[in-house]
Amino acid sequence: MALCFLTAGWKTDGANANAVGKSDDGFINGILGVIVDHGLREESNEEAHIVSSRVTEMGILSNSDLLLCHVFELVTSVLTQTSFRNQM
Repeated sequence: MALCFLTAGWKTDGANANAVGKSDDGFINGILGVIVDHGLREESNEEAHIVSSRVTEMGILSNSDLLLCHVFELVTSVLTQTSFRNQM
C-alpha cells in the first residue's frame, strides 16, 4: 500500500503530472498493482480484497483476480527437494 501511495503521488504530482495522464477508465498510466493473497492467515483473503479496493480508489489498476500463493506447499516442496538432493 505504501509503495502504491508513493508511486501514485510521484506519477501524478510535479513535473510528471502532465506527461503521465490517466487512461480512459480513470487509472493512472504506467502503474499496475499486483496483489497476492499469501494464504498464511485465515483473514488474508479478506485483507487482499481490501487492499485491492483501496488501490483501485487511488487510481491504480490492479489484477482483478487476486493471486493465491500457496506458501506452505511451496516451502514444503522446496525443503523436500533440498533434502532429497542432500541425500544423493
